Formats: sequence, C-alpha cells, structure tokens
Amino acid sequence: MSIDDAGKHAAACITLLDSGKLAEAIDYCSSQSIDPPQCSLTAESQNAHNLRLKAMEHLSSEAWWRKRLAIKAKRDTESERIRSLLEKKTNLIP
Repeated sequence: MSIDDAGKHAAACITLLDSGKLAEAIDYCSSQSIDPPQCSLTAESQNAHNLRLKAMEHLSSEAWWRKRLAIKAKRDTESERIRSLLEKKTNLIP
C-alpha cells in the first residue's frame, strides 16, 4: 500500500458514502489497516451526528488518507526495523 493510493481510497469511500453506507466505508478503512474515524452509527444526539459528518469528511478526503497512509508506512518501517534487530539479537544467543 502506497501513499500514492490515497486518491483511490478516498474515491472508494466516496462511492460508499454516496450510497449512504458509512458503516461499509468505515469497514473499508479498517480493511486497509488504517484506524477509521471514531463515531457512533446509532446514537441520535447532535454530537453523534456531528461526529458522523466529520467521519464522512475524513473518509472522503485524499489528504486525510495521505496522512494516515504516511503514518502507517512509518510505523511499518519502524516495526520491521525492530523485528530485524530482535532477530539479530536472538541469533547471537547460542
């Protein structure tokens, strides 16, 4: 997955959101190993409504996706570096 895929992911979410499928857009986000925006899909309060609107705004934003993909790439790189260091350390033990 590349930062350059941000537009593709935003477009996929826009398609779902245009069909009224916020839950599916959130699931799509999760399936890309990206933490989705947090909101209640069932609460009736004004705050819950505002959070749903904010979630839709984020999911349909290429800039939001680009930022999240960049964060994921950095985390993945760091995890791989740590994994590699641990493997080297483990191999030193007879």
